Amino acid sequence: MKKKYPAVFFLLLNALATLQLVWFYLQHVPSALNLAAFEQGRERTPFQYRLLLVPLFRWAHTSLDLDRWAEEMSALPGWFPHAVHPEALVEAMLDTVCVAITGLVIRRIYQASSRTGILTFVAYPGTLILIAATYAFQTTHALRFVYDFPALAFFAVGVYLIFFRRSPLVFAGLFVVATLNRETSLFLLPIYVMEQGVHSSSHTGMSTFGLYLQAMRKGPALLVVLPLGAFWIAWHLFVVRHFTLNASALDSRLLLNLGIAACPIAWPQLLSTGCYLWPLVFLRRHLIPSPVLRVWIWLLPMWLIFMMWYGLILEPRVFGELIPIVVPAVLLIAEATLVRKQGQFLRISSIAENASDSIDWSGREDSNLRPPGPEPGALPG
Repeated sequence: MKKKYPAVFFLLLNALATLQLVWFYLQHVPSALNLAAFEQGRERTPFQYRLLLVPLFRWAHTSLDLDRWAEEMSALPGWFPHAVHPEALVEAMLDTVCVAITGLVIRRIYQASSRTGILTFVAYPGTLILIAATYAFQTTHALRFVYDFPALAFFAVGVYLIFFRRSPLVFAGLFVVATLNRETSLFLLPIYVMEQGVHSSSHTGMSTFGLYLQAMRKGPALLVVLPLGAFWIAWHLFVVRHFTLNASALDSRLLLNLGIAACPIAWPQLLSTGCYLWPLVFLRRHLIPSPVLRVWIWLLPMWLIFMMWYGLILEPRVFGELIPIVVPAVLLIAEATLVRKQGQFLRISSIAENASDSIDWSGREDSNLRPPGPEPGALPG
């Protein structure tokens, strides 16, 4: 019974940390969406294309119970300095669940990939740190979108289903729902292909492109990827056509992003993507024991190239869905480094102990090490 107390304590601690993160996020990161326009289908594109949550927020907007709770919370300006709206209550509950799901998925992937599991206790708090650094702690362009945390959770569950090779039908269902929420679900397909390539290849040193070819020669990968890719294209064409009269914020960001990348004042925030851990993950990926996670690291430059054209790289949130891959990778690299250092320390300790045991530290030999003293009976002076 006593062993359960620490587990319950850390569970409560992580729950409170999750609530604090979501609370800070909603209070201090301004919403980039006009929710009233979003609910009515009149928001700018491409933001309006992300339709999954529209019915939920329409309901929240008309809920009398949520409106009453929002008024009661708004009466506490010390805790809620900004007016609380019913939609914010729904967003708070939704974001809390999404953060929890992401942290639990990351913890499970690390445990399955680790040889020792010594950093399991760090997995969930580490997830919170990267989410905070990615979505909240920016010096400029700190913006909040209601579909960001759901996109993160959908992507985490998709990575989980692929990593543990769950039913393709379940993965397909998740992909469809995730696509209705945000178009970055498309990146789950190369992740799926790379995983299939790793498991179908007998050559562990094969390149990422070689894994693609290996997987594409196999029927199961194509049977999953091609229909889902077709659905993604069809949905994208539908929403583009349906909202063609909406104002648009969609244009090529390539020149703007190149200018941002060349500006030294932007470098601290640019490197804060992934909490400054991207270079470590990419350069030390050989320490990752899982071949699947190791090959997934190549998704980082792929995502960057895509966002150079369609996103704004000054906003780390556009890379948020990579957190379920980056956090386990960082933990596994740290674990391998700690184990290596521990092994070196143990070897040095063993050598020193063996050397010590080989010396007979008797009183007779010890006296030979002392400087010569006066002869017995000799008088001083």
